[in-house]
Amino acid sequence: MTPNLISACDRPQPVDRCAWYLRVSTPKQKLEHQREHVARYCEHEAILIPKELQFEDMEKRHKSAKRQDFQRLLAKVKARQLDWIIICSFDRWGVADVDEFFEFRRLLLKHDVQLWSVVDQMNLTGINEGDYFRTVAMAIGATKYVEQMAEKNILKMIEMAKQGFAATGNAAFGTDLVCYPLHDLCRPLFRVVRTRYIRPHGFRHIYYTEDSRVRRDENGVIVSHDLKIAKDETSERMPIRDKKATGYRLEPSVETDRIRAVNLAYELYDLGMGFHEISRQLWNQGFKHYDKPFGYHGIETILANPVYVGMPAWGKLGVGTYRVLHGGAPTKIKRKSSDLQVIRKDESQFVKPLKPIFNPMVTSELWQRVHDRLKARAENNPNFGKRRTRNRSSHPLNGKLFCPDCGEPMVIGSSTPKRKAGTKTKCFNCGTYRRFCRVKCNANTVGWDHLDSAIKKLLGTVKGRIDRLITDPEKVLTQESWAKECELTRLCGEITRGLHEALVSGQHDEMLASPGDPKRPILQQAFELYNQIYAHKTEDYEREISEIEGELERIGQLLLEGIPSQTVKKKFYDRLAELEARKRLIEPMLIRVTDRAEAVIEQLKATRQTISEAQTVSLANLLDTFIEKVIPRFDVRIVGKGQRRAILRAIEFIPRKTPQAHEVMPTAMEIGVTHRGKDSWPQRA
Repeated sequence: MTPNLISACDRPQPVDRCAWYLRVSTPKQKLEHQREHVARYCEHEAILIPKELQFEDMEKRHKSAKRQDFQRLLAKVKARQLDWIIICSFDRWGVADVDEFFEFRRLLLKHDVQLWSVVDQMNLTGINEGDYFRTVAMAIGATKYVEQMAEKNILKMIEMAKQGFAATGNAAFGTDLVCYPLHDLCRPLFRVVRTRYIRPHGFRHIYYTEDSRVRRDENGVIVSHDLKIAKDETSERMPIRDKKATGYRLEPSVETDRIRAVNLAYELYDLGMGFHEISRQLWNQGFKHYDKPFGYHGIETILANPVYVGMPAWGKLGVGTYRVLHGGAPTKIKRKSSDLQVIRKDESQFVKPLKPIFNPMVTSELWQRVHDRLKARAENNPNFGKRRTRNRSSHPLNGKLFCPDCGEPMVIGSSTPKRKAGTKTKCFNCGTYRRFCRVKCNANTVGWDHLDSAIKKLLGTVKGRIDRLITDPEKVLTQESWAKECELTRLCGEITRGLHEALVSGQHDEMLASPGDPKRPILQQAFELYNQIYAHKTEDYEREISEIEGELERIGQLLLEGIPSQTVKKKFYDRLAELEARKRLIEPMLIRVTDRAEAVIEQLKATRQTISEAQTVSLANLLDTFIEKVIPRFDVRIVGKGQRRAILRAIEFIPRKTPQAHEVMPTAMEIGVTHRGKDSWPQRA
């Protein structure tokens, strides 16, 4: 429909109160093209739009709530201060879906405001049937087009991420973005080093000369480089590049302090520190998160990121209409109205390179330990994980102490005992009692002095057990009740039965008849005698294993040299399967019980050494190896109507259900508390 065929009342007039609205998706895009279209139309129609009614945004279509000028425009609409809104084209209005557009359309009609599209030459709020159906078609077409483009972009970014390219312009702390031509990954063009994370952003651009080169090994990892800097400048924006011919790759940062900060954060968390404490320690040692201190979530993000072992992940979070990988392809998820705006995806949904793209910045063993500990945290919300972590550098039992009444964790607090009015003593309080404003559970409180004393007694008892077990194992294993449930007792029982069977059979009389050395421990002599008898019994198995390995090696060499006959190949493969099955059957028979027993003894020695040298944080890690949780036990007396007095009687340590814990603490241990006064820690509910 041409302009001269449109009724005057169906388009803006000079006498109408008009505003214009322009929008692009990102700050990198320009508004000049839209502004020119709308300004030319207004000039042709003699429409004057004052500066305060010219609204412009740089935000994505589906984020209408974040478009500040758009919200100011809607406020003018609701105040009935406008007759017309002029936009360049339908898609520049910006909606998440068809339904959202018609919600805005209903709002405009309710307040007698109409929407005019210059390029489409159409009143988008027209009420006749032709305009309405045309508007519906345009809304569907615009959203479908954007969805198709989004799918193509997602597929492209997935493939880029698998090939080792950065799918976005964001780089994890401690890494830089380096731009390479897609056809030559040995020729770096420039490096982008982020200097400021929040707005206004800050970037350092390091441009390299044309003869700068890097050398990569067969896996694509840089092993050497010859780089010459042509220009070094700073800016608030990322540098301009040809997105069709170049791509970014993540590399360890040239700011080496950042890499040291990342390693220190991993080491401190591995020692048991919480996120807040790690942030404070890094700041005290002069390490910054760009230009400010590390925050709680900054530390959490760094510790959870696989980029530090050379495997950057993309698509870790789902925002808005997100996708998940199903069979390697992005699949749209149907969101519910109750779903959170940001969803943390499962690790199986992350997009990672097919192999590491650079050498680990943090050792793989340390990263894995931290990763396992993060995954083991109790989760308040499965979509986000736990939003806080226990700082065990303050007290080794932080996170392990549980209320005896409600069974929920106790939290660090402070209390003022009546026997020392005006003084505060560090303690743990019932978290349920504090959280629910004292209407649930009771005011159960445990002072740090009682806990420290109980820990000291516990470790003293454990260390004494280990000392006796190592110095006089025969007496401990036979006379002390706690040792009867240990793994070492079971293993020694197997060794004793093996020696008894050898004695009854009479096949090893010469070995058994040899006199023992009275100066050497009996247990050690028994181990050596058992090893000699076991080696004699398994001679045939050792010989068979040696023959199997020799035959496997010969068959493997023949297959590598190439055998044209498929029949012969099949016979070889069948023989290989037969040999491997026999090998798996024999190998467990060659593992000596004495080896397992000696490993347990060495583990106990290491635990004893750790107890002797432990500090606050390492003590927390030590307790974590064999303590599951700690429960204070109270004697409760009713002292009045609705009042109770709880006096700490003992502290119960519950062991973990692991072999290591079972060796030193097979059952729960309750340690009594010594009180100085008549009553200790009086409490009222």
